[in-house]
Amino acid sequence: MNKRIKWLLLLCLLQLRLSAWAQADTILVTGKAATLITCRSPVKVMQIESEHPWYNTQLLGKVVMIRAIGIPPIATSAVIITAKRVYPVVVIYDPAMAQNTLQYRIPAKRKSNHGNSTSNSWQQLLAIADKSAENAFDRPDTLGVARIAGNFLSDPGKLHAKVRHYKVVAGFVRGMKLKNLFYLHLGLSGKSVVPAEVEAVRVLKQNIRSKALEGMPLLYQTGSTVVQQRRKASIGVVIPATMLHEEAIWVAIKLRNIPPPLIVKIRRRNLPAYMLEPDFV
Repeated sequence: MNKRIKWLLLLCLLQLRLSAWAQADTILVTGKAATLITCRSPVKVMQIESEHPWYNTQLLGKVVMIRAIGIPPIATSAVIITAKRVYPVVVIYDPAMAQNTLQYRIPAKRKSNHGNSTSNSWQQLLAIADKSAENAFDRPDTLGVARIAGNFLSDPGKLHAKVRHYKVVAGFVRGMKLKNLFYLHLGLSGKSVVPAEVEAVRVLKQNIRSKALEGMPLLYQTGSTVVQQRRKASIGVVIPATMLHEEAIWVAIKLRNIPPPLIVKIRRRNLPAYMLEPDFV
């Protein structure tokens, strides 16, 4: 590396007013400005898992400078190997932030659970929810449930309990109770040029006091499978009706190659009052 590149890198490090320190497991990269990744020990190599040269990387001691070439995929897995540890990361190309020099630290301080994003991994959620999802679609009235769920998604509405990750926003639109079933309408919208694909959905129930999670059977799922740029998408889920005293319903939406999952947390106040009343026998 010549002296000119070294000086440019040092100047970039000093431009803190243009920098955004962020969680290190997701790295945003632009095409016109460099992204700087600082590690605790000298970096030996950064390996990006792709056969195509989507990114240009340069190493300087404890710092990795990475820049996008062309228009890479929306997300790519990578690994940073230092003198002491190996760090897996997800590299995401973001053309909208081309003027900013982004900076990351590895390892980074984790965000609080009170933020919009959640630290729950998809594997953790699967371990809780999948047992409840087994044979959930095996119902004699599936055709009727499907017809009602499809009609329930036809009306748009305002998003409540919104959660945002990368450039995708998800939220709760409305709920309905019918024949001991909850019909939940969720909405999504995205600003990414590359569409976001809905890979899977799981439903859980959380005790607000103890924070304990319990899987809920997903009886039926319908709606959009892709979130297009500047277009709204809808997902409908059907679960058994349940009494919510100190619980909230979690609808976890996994987007392909964009971790972590989007988790829409639906509380009592988000639901109509009649959904919270017991059914008369």
